[in-house]
Amino acid sequence: MTPDEVLLMLRHPDEVEAPAGGRSGASAGAGAWRIEFPGTGEVFIVRAERVPILRPPGGEPVTVGTTDGLTVRFTGVTVDTEIMVRTDIADSPRRQALDTEYRAAFEAWAEHAHESDDDPPPQPGTRLFALAVEVHDDLGTTYTGNGARAGGTNTEWEGSHVFVPPPPSGTRRLDVTLMLTEPVRVSIPLA
Repeated sequence: MTPDEVLLMLRHPDEVEAPAGGRSGASAGAGAWRIEFPGTGEVFIVRAERVPILRPPGGEPVTVGTTDGLTVRFTGVTVDTEIMVRTDIADSPRRQALDTEYRAAFEAWAEHAHESDDDPPPQPGTRLFALAVEVHDDLGTTYTGNGARAGGTNTEWEGSHVFVPPPPSGTRRLDVTLMLTEPVRVSIPLA
């Protein structure tokens, strides 16, 4: 097995079959888990690392603009094996009304989903896909967009844009530019 297959198996145990002989696991201390596949001669150490969300200067979300009558905000960046630029839509009476509409539409869809091939209604957070995002740093690194996500259970109004590679060693600052109609640039110190 490859390390990626081990991680996939841990995340989706019902979808990925363990090698013959199964697996055993135990804490290896210091935020690590030791996983052994008897009979394969392989042991994997899986580590968990706490990664902070780096907030905009001042610690409060930065307003980027509006879409569909909703305020879009930049909420922070996570830096690990990638750069995840986090955004959300601020709470408001309009958002609450759209949330009520979405939940009603989803419940109506769920009642008849087994009878049709219709897709569920789009998550409210998909409005964040209208946002253009770029990432630069003080070293001149080229970052490439690697997807965007929005919505999900209990995160219906949140989104993220992902960039690779992670910042090289010695990077002191990320400059995030977000745009709906006008660019908004936020510098995030890394060191």
